[in-house]
Amino acid sequence: MRALASLLLLVSPALADGHVSGDMTVYAEIDAGIICAAEASGRELAPDTRTGFIDLVEGEITLGQATPRIPALPGLAFGIVATVADGAQAAGATVIIMHPPVGTDGTRRESWTTDLVPGKRTANFFRFDYPEERVPGPWTLQAERDGKVLYTARFEVVDPALMPNFVSPCEMPPQLS
Repeated sequence: MRALASLLLLVSPALADGHVSGDMTVYAEIDAGIICAAEASGRELAPDTRTGFIDLVEGEITLGQATPRIPALPGLAFGIVATVADGAQAAGATVIIMHPPVGTDGTRRESWTTDLVPGKRTANFFRFDYPEERVPGPWTLQAERDGKVLYTARFEVVDPALMPNFVSPCEMPPQLS
């Protein structure tokens, strides 16, 4: 398996720059950064999140830019896009996001479940939907199953003023922040 992981480092920018690591017996590929996805098309209960639900998105979800540095802009999403390896054990996983204190209750950790289907592309991400969520600092997105870490992606959310030339890779045509 080491050879597969080494080969993947050559083709996956996120793995190559070290802000994401993953179990390559579970994933054929994994990238992390700014996520481009349509608006929510539904919701699913997720009691271990601040809002009590996660948004469901139909349609294509793509990695707009592999980067660990995320400007805290309204509506911007960041996380992982991955393909579950053929032959990987099909099962669910728990996605955990850890971040600086958010909201009046100071939430630092949120989690929800996701399915892993061999050969299928998956995405897990966080979108800045509410002003109180746009908190600068270290954010970590991680997936676990049966106490084993499947991937970890580390991000640094920053004040948009620190990225004055940022152009969203998801908007058509691109807009300057």
